[in-house]
Amino acid sequence: MLILPAKITNSTFASFGNSRTCETSITNTIQSSMRKQKIHCEYPMASASATVLWNAISTASGLQGWFADKVTIVHKLCTFQWGEEETRQATILYIQPGCCIRFRWKDEDEPGCFFEMKLTNDELTNDLMLEITDFAEPGEEDEQKELWDMQFEALRSVYGV
Repeated sequence: MLILPAKITNSTFASFGNSRTCETSITNTIQSSMRKQKIHCEYPMASASATVLWNAISTASGLQGWFADKVTIVHKLCTFQWGEEETRQATILYIQPGCCIRFRWKDEDEPGCFFEMKLTNDELTNDLMLEITDFAEPGEEDEQKELWDMQFEALRSVYGV
């Protein structure tokens, strides 16, 4: 199998009045099925409390405020519901309290795919940042980034950041 690595980086640009940096890492694999592509977005959270944001990304009540209409977490199994029809489950793969939470959709077929929300500090400004890592089908990277932009706007609206 021949693997050709390539990296595409979108410059920082304005998104809903905030600066958002997104990066798409593409690994082209010559085989019968195409692999999902990793995306990474960073959102500035300068005025936000790290404790409030951690609760927003790691608890059922916090996620229910902006990520999904209804969220339940039992042990490491999360159930997300949007409207009356759509429900998906994810397993919590990794959690570093106060910093990072990584999920994997139960219906995800591709190995190594997950979505992660991580709180970090900008090295230059020391401002709080929310980093999102996710995977998208080839050709759907922009739509996935737009979805995270909308989710981020909902987070900002609910938590006033």
